Amino acid sequence: MHRIFPFSPAYRSTPFQELHTFSQRAELTVCDVCGKNMSIEDGYVLSTRQAATSEAYWEFVFAHRWSSIHDIDPFGGTVAMLTYQQAGQSTGWLVCESCIQLFDVNRAVAKEYARSAASSPSPGGYCPPGGGPVNPQEVALACAKAWKKLYGSWPSSIQRIQ
Repeated sequence: MHRIFPFSPAYRSTPFQELHTFSQRAELTVCDVCGKNMSIEDGYVLSTRQAATSEAYWEFVFAHRWSSIHDIDPFGGTVAMLTYQQAGQSTGWLVCESCIQLFDVNRAVAKEYARSAASSPSPGGYCPPGGGPVNPQEVALACAKAWKKLYGSWPSSIQRIQ
């Protein structure tokens, strides 16, 4: 078993563009995985644990939405920062019909959470039961495994301690 140390204090204050952002306004709602425009009612809402600890999620975003990260940072020096920021998401993650297939979740429940989010006074602030920030080490493990699978090496910013 590995203990993961996903970040150093230097990463805590570093901003990064295009991180998880649950819908800000109904007409601008997008899937938090692929960025596709959608309505809340057409999607699913997942907790941060369900989304950010999914190795398939990280494989997808590194191969698609954030594909330039490896070109800019081939050794993964910024990857720990990503895991820390994704782990800290306090609201639900809106996921489209195509992207829900990346996650091992109960779709009926996730669809009900989307309905609850859509009917809440502040849909973008909706947090499903059990949602909120999670331990960055859990997120770092999924992220690092995906990085290694895609690029052949463990990211330099995430240390494996045996």
